[in-house]
Amino acid sequence: MSGKGRRGFRYPLEALRRKYDWDLQQEQAELARRSAESTEAHVALRQAGDRLNAACEAGRDILDPSSRRLLLGHIAQLSDAVDAARERFETAERERQASLDRLAEIKRFVDGLERHRDEAVRHFDREQAAQEAARIDEAWLQGSSWRKGNDANRE
Repeated sequence: MSGKGRRGFRYPLEALRRKYDWDLQQEQAELARRSAESTEAHVALRQAGDRLNAACEAGRDILDPSSRRLLLGHIAQLSDAVDAARERFETAERERQASLDRLAEIKRFVDGLERHRDEAVRHFDREQAAQEAARIDEAWLQGSSWRKGNDANRE
């Protein structure tokens, strides 16, 4: 929207619109942070799973009972680490989704304010055009009246 011809237009909800624009920017930053956390948690989960798989693979060839018992203890610890990493990832994903939902809600509200502002501008423009037309009509009528008066004086 250009400001051309809109001198005097004041949007009554401008402060609210700016506040929600700021909220939108803040939530976009929050979503970026949450997405990075989710990605890091996913990488950590994948790495923990890879370590668990490697330990399980290595244990296939161990026949000694005491070594096997140590390996099973290590596998149990790795399994617990995978569970913890999965929980961190799921939590990070829930938080990322919640941030995405908040962002969508704020965006819908901001879009609604923008549509309302656009409609207010169109209404203002229509009023300005109507006032300008009325001024032109009045000037024409005055000029017409003046011409009639001058024409009558000439006769």
